[in-house]
Amino acid sequence: MAYLGCRGADRLDEPEGKRFTIYLRTKLPSETVEYGYSIARYDRILDPSYYAALAKDCGFEVVTLKEQGSPTKTFFLELRRP
Repeated sequence: MAYLGCRGADRLDEPEGKRFTIYLRTKLPSETVEYGYSIARYDRILDPSYYAALAKDCGFEVVTLKEQGSPTKTFFLELRRP
């Protein structure tokens, strides 16, 4: 199971929805691993629907998708590998 917490544009000089910082917590049978990364894409909007579709394309089931705070800026995405 993977939990993703994502935030939209972190810098004021960047277009809305183009840079994401992603924090992940992956629960494995013997341990939980926490890590993160940042990504910038200027050819598309990086919003919750983008990440949910990407996860489904990779074989994950979307268990939970909750937007928090202002729409598309912060969201919680819980995935499960069937």
